Amino acid sequence: MNVDAKPTRTVKRFLHCRKLPLFSRLLPAFFALLIVAFGSGPIALVAIAVEPPNGNPDNEENKEASQRFQYSQPHLGTTINFTVYAPEAGTANQAARSAFDEVRRLDRIFSTYRSDSELAKLHQSHWSNGDVAASYPVSREFAFVLGKSLEFSRNTGGTFDATVGPYSRIWKRAIRHDTLPEKTALQKVAGQVGFPLIELISQPKELEVDKQSASRVRFLRPNMRLDFSAIAKGYIADKALTVFRDHGLSQALVDAGGDLAVGNPPPKQPGWSVSVKTGRGDQKSGDSKAKEKSPATVTIFVRNCGIATSGDAFQRIQASGQRHSHIIDPRTGDSVTHGMSVTVMAADAMTADVLASALSVAGNGSDASQQILAKYPNSRGLFVSPESGGHGSEVEAFREGVSRYNRQIADSLRP
Repeated sequence: MNVDAKPTRTVKRFLHCRKLPLFSRLLPAFFALLIVAFGSGPIALVAIAVEPPNGNPDNEENKEASQRFQYSQPHLGTTINFTVYAPEAGTANQAARSAFDEVRRLDRIFSTYRSDSELAKLHQSHWSNGDVAASYPVSREFAFVLGKSLEFSRNTGGTFDATVGPYSRIWKRAIRHDTLPEKTALQKVAGQVGFPLIELISQPKELEVDKQSASRVRFLRPNMRLDFSAIAKGYIADKALTVFRDHGLSQALVDAGGDLAVGNPPPKQPGWSVSVKTGRGDQKSGDSKAKEKSPATVTIFVRNCGIATSGDAFQRIQASGQRHSHIIDPRTGDSVTHGMSVTVMAADAMTADVLASALSVAGNGSDASQQILAKYPNSRGLFVSPESGGHGSEVEAFREGVSRYNRQIADSLRP
């Protein structure tokens, strides 16, 4: 694959790198990202405005990373976008190539849809073996993410649960046919769902991908199915951002279909400018009642964190007077029906990805939501109603929480 610093005209390569000329740096660069589904993961519309550096971008202070580059490729059932500041095109191109390689590598581990993924092969081994005492070897990276999944499940009271696969498979099929699933179908698989039903043997304490794994997985019921859709995309975004940092490019932002992994801010900026919707019209494709006017937004400046939004804007069905989301409560098999979107800012994109789904299930203002956020004190959540949007006090509390997090980050970096 060729990567260069000139705009790519052919869409067949699916890679676009653009170095902005000087006059363009004087204007805000604005792009709206339409987040599409990665399995049953978060769906939302998030607008991201990346402000250029203030002052003269060619002065000595900004010389090291004064040029802005953008890259885009389709992966994970969505579009992966990189924005990075680098001293010159060669460094940026090499880092972007490596980051896309990392995305492809991780997709071969966690994909729900690829028949050759490590996840798919694990399922086949499990389904073909009726012995519940059997255990199966997994890679260190697989074991790491599964271990984090089990930790998140315990901390969220099961509102996030990677064993939700049997339920999500039934609901995906129902949504494709615009109908509710049969209750009997959900009841039939209920015994195959629940994070206590899976054992991770020899979980790695630290992720060392180059070392051989001694980890194994045991399923305590037949026909179980893992679904990493609500954690893998955020994790992959974090890993792609790490690639840029490893190349010495810390001023970078990774957008994995709306799950954002955010690095150091652009030159001369307090953070990356992110516009989060606080009011919305229905966005479902083909909806005759879709609203055309622009949604209300709140702008936050973020750095060294992750952001994710979960909601039913693009995957849902309307039945019996209720809107049923693709987001499933792993504890019951029921779909989420409140219609609210949830935006979460957390220390990393993986945590934001998980908490956005978990809070969607727990519900706004519930004791469960408060307990979840209490266990992740650096995280902030914002619920947005499809009818009334986000309440003013909650929006301001979210904005202030983000600002407080940024101040903590800045203080931690002071010598």
